[in-house]
Amino acid sequence: AVDAAGDEASFTSYGKNVVAHANGYQVESLIPGGETLAESGTSMSSPQVANLAAKILAVNPKLKPAEVIQLIVETSERTADGRRNLIHPKKALAAAALK
Repeated sequence: AVDAAGDEASFTSYGKNVVAHANGYQVESLIPGGETLAESGTSMSSPQVANLAAKILAVNPKLKPAEVIQLIVETSERTADGRRNLIHPKKALAAAALK
């Protein structure tokens, strides 16, 4: 998880298993009772990546899971400091349409 600008947050994770980052800071979330609250954390960023994967499959349902992951990673944009790969939904969906 990163903030909306793609910058590191106190809870940003790194490591060989982290291949893409998404906004997880102050994400408007629906809470029990129907109210909204700005929440932060990896629990806010991971649904954004899952949402992107679902959209990719809607554009191209023939893709296999590994291909969806590859598209997300390949279309991500590296931050200037080289530490984070930020998902880029428009690029990912355009690439999925071409596969």
